[in-house]
Amino acid sequence: QLESDQAPGLVRVMTPAPRYCAACGGSLEERQLPAEPRARLVCNACGAVAWRNPHVLVSTVVAVAGRVLLCRRAEPPAAGCWALPGGFMECNESLEEAAARETWEETGVRLDVQDLRLHAVSTLPYISEVYVGFRVELAQPPALACGPECSEARFFAEEEMPWAELAYPEIETYLRMYFGERRADVYSIHLSRLDPHGVEGNTYRIAGVDEVRIVRPADWGKRD
Repeated sequence: QLESDQAPGLVRVMTPAPRYCAACGGSLEERQLPAEPRARLVCNACGAVAWRNPHVLVSTVVAVAGRVLLCRRAEPPAAGCWALPGGFMECNESLEEAAARETWEETGVRLDVQDLRLHAVSTLPYISEVYVGFRVELAQPPALACGPECSEARFFAEEEMPWAELAYPEIETYLRMYFGERRADVYSIHLSRLDPHGVEGNTYRIAGVDEVRIVRPADWGKRD
């Protein structure tokens, strides 16, 4: 577990490594396998490899007339603090579907996945997580209904934001980027790497007109 220099006292914990084989229940040990650049967890009984991969999480900046939706966390970590709607991506869903589902589960707001626009991608190597953030602007204020993971949900204008009560320091970064881009009416995609000591990243300006295209396998490689 690691504590962030940006938010002293806030501890983020990496998911512990498995100890037993999912295939047969045998014990796992770390071994260097042929042609593998790093050691892997291998079952002592059946030889199966317990592959470990980063977790993918999503979040959504939902705005109405410049006011952004936040939800107050009802459970640890960061219980009682404000956060963007979000959570872990599930199997058999796209990133946009995950963001829409998490938003609905936590706040009762239903989103059309076609309306979501990519806002930020952040990698946290020290806890093996990847965060993908979207933004969406709604025409009318929706009805709110908190799910079990949230105790409160409401829209905040920039000057009303509970900056000191945000669950994680990167949420403030995402929000300040969003408010600045909305004022300028120029949006970008932000790619960053976060570690306990700070943030480094790049910004990619979005050019041209948004377009939704469905490309089927038979069309791969074809030119317009």
